[in-house]
Amino acid sequence: MIFQRFVKLTVVCMIFICILVVPVSVSGNASKNESESGYKAISVDNDYYRLNVNEEDGRFTLFKKRNGHQIHSYPDGLDEDRSMKNAGRIRVRSALFITVLDVNTEAKTILYSNTDSVNEGGLKVTASGNDIVAEYDFKLNDVVVPVHYTLDGERLLISVLPDEIRETGSLIVTDISIHPYFYSGNSTENGFMLVPDGSGSLIYFNNKKYTVSPYIQKVYGRDLSLYQFSKVEYAQPVLMPIFGISKESGSVLGVITAGSGDAYLEASPGIGISSYNCAYATFKLMAQDMMAYPNDNRTDVDVYPEERNDTKLLQVSYTIREESNLSYVKLAELYREYLIETYGLKRIGKSSYPVYLDLYMSTIRKKSFLGVTYMGVETATTFNEAQSLVEKLHKMGIPTVVRLNNWSDQTVRGKVLNGADMLSSVGSKKDLESLKAAVEKNGRLYLNGNISEVYSKGYFARFFSYAKNMRMSTIEYQEYNLATNFLSDSVHYLLSHKNILKYSSKFGKAVSGLGFNTISVDGLNNMFTDYSADKISMSGTVDIYQQALRQLKDSGLNVAVTGGNQYALGDASLILGIPGSDSMFEVCDESVPFYAIALHGYVPFAIEPINISADPEKAYLKTLETGSGLYFQWIQAAGEKVRYSRNSELYCGNADAWMESALSHYEKYKKFMSDKQSQIIIGHQQLAENVYRTTFEDGSYVIVNYSSNVYQAGGFRIEAMSYNFGKDLS
Repeated sequence: MIFQRFVKLTVVCMIFICILVVPVSVSGNASKNESESGYKAISVDNDYYRLNVNEEDGRFTLFKKRNGHQIHSYPDGLDEDRSMKNAGRIRVRSALFITVLDVNTEAKTILYSNTDSVNEGGLKVTASGNDIVAEYDFKLNDVVVPVHYTLDGERLLISVLPDEIRETGSLIVTDISIHPYFYSGNSTENGFMLVPDGSGSLIYFNNKKYTVSPYIQKVYGRDLSLYQFSKVEYAQPVLMPIFGISKESGSVLGVITAGSGDAYLEASPGIGISSYNCAYATFKLMAQDMMAYPNDNRTDVDVYPEERNDTKLLQVSYTIREESNLSYVKLAELYREYLIETYGLKRIGKSSYPVYLDLYMSTIRKKSFLGVTYMGVETATTFNEAQSLVEKLHKMGIPTVVRLNNWSDQTVRGKVLNGADMLSSVGSKKDLESLKAAVEKNGRLYLNGNISEVYSKGYFARFFSYAKNMRMSTIEYQEYNLATNFLSDSVHYLLSHKNILKYSSKFGKAVSGLGFNTISVDGLNNMFTDYSADKISMSGTVDIYQQALRQLKDSGLNVAVTGGNQYALGDASLILGIPGSDSMFEVCDESVPFYAIALHGYVPFAIEPINISADPEKAYLKTLETGSGLYFQWIQAAGEKVRYSRNSELYCGNADAWMESALSHYEKYKKFMSDKQSQIIIGHQQLAENVYRTTFEDGSYVIVNYSSNVYQAGGFRIEAMSYNFGKDLS
């Protein structure tokens, strides 16, 4: 009897201990508990994960319910890692890096949440509905930054709401980096980081490039409202607000789902103070401009706006997979799933690949009359010449998608798009109608216009039409001379947010009035902060571009775009000019067609025009490797007509000179690629140095050899700068 009572008492005690130790939470609601490791934590769970956030140091642990797999906000074994100094450990443990500006001294300081908040007793973790909120109080700096953790299906969302940031002293938060070392790899692990540089780029773990700078690039491009005296490097655009990490213990894809217009992407292969390999997002909440005096003895002066920008939400979504060493193709599949879910992308129906033609109808160049020079219109292609060109291609059975550039007085002179006035030297409205009818027999015709910038600066328009910088002066955007890297003489003016919406709508109505249900827009890659707008941030500019595209699409127009920033994907039916490679930064190790893999089969696209490339044969091979459409930029006039013009890059764009080469390329291209536009790319791999294989979902593949040597393997012989098609029969 006594023994039975003892057993019952023992069982009750064990149950009581389990209740204390094991986290308990109601699905979808946060609760307070003690973790398996004994630390106090706040927990939230859903059908897939349970998330614990440590109340003592803010470290979070994600438990996968299906198999108990655990992921931590920073790796285990940090204290035992002798490859890292204490300063590095501080960074790895920090959930936030924040940069603060002292408004009195204009001095900037970087604060780390581990030392400047947690170690000062400034962390408070609470439950808020379905969120866990970790509030970091930087007590010695009078700054408080709350961080929200939310489980969203199989994704983890980490967010900061700038309006919740509290600053009670002289410091203002200007930059925030969110969990820089989440899913980072240590100095002994194998893996890579994916950065969205151009087409996509890989940075190998521990690549020993100790003397190079880490990867830091602005999402969608730099802020054109800020002064930049020179351009010291050429960089491909960052079209995707994403980053990825793949290693032996699993992989993660991070997508910036809010605040992407104000974000930078950073990655480091175990160089610097920390020996860990990391990739993460940094958000800029306050810009820094400069009053420069390049021709004066005065000192340049830093300039700041009066307050932070108007971005309301900074958020990164993490999708985690347990598979070891997940390939970049698999990460592209995860990204594609996100794009389908977010933008409603649909599979392309079965159709033949057309030839994409950018035809330039005119340009602006220096002319003279009676000894007086002026900037005048130079005709490059007439509507009738374009029609003859298209009919010639159609007779050979080649479908064409044609885009007309500089086709009206507004588009060639760089005016606001308030109409569609024909250029008499290019042709009449009747000639345009005839061209349209000819193209649509086996293709589609787009009229192109720039919706965000103009070349003319009217005296009164500068007060009402143009975007303003933080000094409330008209933003003047200048291109850079490729030979000197300094500003060129050409000046562009950016339209205000309100006028982007106004004139893009007018442009759409003008194009519709000509009988078109297709339209193409440029200028979506111009990123800037309009300080005269309601939303003063680059994320606000992203919203305006999305609104402009949506109103064009909702008016019944089929919209093509240039460049293809992610925010355009929901409304674009065609993307021309996506990057075919990365920027070849020293820190990066391999260029990959990540964006092409993610989009193929869902959005028609073409990489750079073959004839404008510095190496046309390599551009053709890149077209095959990426599954891109064949793309050319042509004029009918001789190259001399556009030399020293606003479109001098077309000097090598004469259609007659390229016709034979284009026909030869297409004959070879169509034998393999004609039915591939609707197919997903399921494989991409490097077979040897400068030799790559791309595999489509029907098992067909293309191998391209960029090297100067013959490639032989598996029964294949591929000549230098050549390719081979095949198909797996299994």
